[in-house]
Amino acid sequence: MQAAYPIVMSRGKRFIVVYVSDFDISPQGRDYADAMAMASDACAATNTVIDVKKRKHLRTAR
Repeated sequence: MQAAYPIVMSRGKRFIVVYVSDFDISPQGRDYADAMAMASDACAATNTVIDVKKRKHLRTAR
């Protein structure tokens, strides 16, 4: 499943920073393509952690 999240990209001194407000994360990359790849990976990892926490919560609630 794919999802789209709003982002804000800004150029720092050395890196491109991508702020993903839905997850409150700010991955960075050497260029725009690298920054987007890092943001995609960070969203996937964050989403996985959220899913695991939800499942754990559901298991303990039974």
